[in-house]
Amino acid sequence: PRTKNGFTLVELVVIIGIIGFMSAFVILGQNQGQDQRKIILEVRRLSQDIRKAQNFTISSSTYDCGGAEPISVPFGIILYMDAPARYLLVADCDSDKNYDTGEPVVSSYTLEVSEINNLSPAANPMQIFFVPPNPDVFVNGSLNTNATITIRGTKRSTFSQSVYVTSGGAVSVQ
Repeated sequence: PRTKNGFTLVELVVIIGIIGFMSAFVILGQNQGQDQRKIILEVRRLSQDIRKAQNFTISSSTYDCGGAEPISVPFGIILYMDAPARYLLVADCDSDKNYDTGEPVVSSYTLEVSEINNLSPAANPMQIFFVPPNPDVFVNGSLNTNATITIRGTKRSTFSQSVYVTSGGAVSVQ
């Protein structure tokens, strides 16, 4: 008697289906991982920009506010709940620890795959200023206040991270 070695058409279709199903799961998992990495990078960039404002203040960086000479001013970050994909690095030319319309924007940043989900203490906009020479930290005009900025993904809103700024000026991400 002759035996035939090989696979039937049904067996081949089943194997190809299983491979396709498993490949779909791998690709979906990889895309989710890429989204999370991009969100983590944007959160780190925000924390670095907060440190940049702090460093401008510590180094007594001057800014040309339209006077005779550049002056040492507070620098800060402005975060908006009504424009959650954007934040600003600003110079506070009148040193009132509050961003006023017309004051200079040093840099404007746009979040691409994430957005601001929550600000604590709640304010719109949240303003974090570092005032020379120490630098003292003012959150929404108040000294000795901590700030929490929660960022979440726009596609995958279940993934979020928070940036913490303590009243002593420490900046951390969790």
